[in-house]
Amino acid sequence: MKINKSIKNKFVFSLSLVILLFVIIVASLSNYGAKKELEKTVQNNLSVLSKSIYQTMTSSMLSGSPEFVRDAEKQATTLPGVKHLEIAKSKQ
Repeated sequence: MKINKSIKNKFVFSLSLVILLFVIIVASLSNYGAKKELEKTVQNNLSVLSKSIYQTMTSSMLSGSPEFVRDAEKQATTLPGVKHLEIAKSKQ
């Protein structure tokens, strides 16, 4: 009877160890996938923000009003995520 308990204990221990390793591997892969997806989303959001600022500034410059351009620049610099905005005058 002692042999059966020993085999049963070894089996339960081995099964528990395999399940624990499986859970750790699945959690690691999920974390890695979520991190990659987050990085992709952040890059996409930054791209959209940059394009939006560019279009806004281009539209304000096409209006011809320096006051409108200054206001648009001021508003663009207050957006969250914008640390520095430099608008250079054209060489023409």
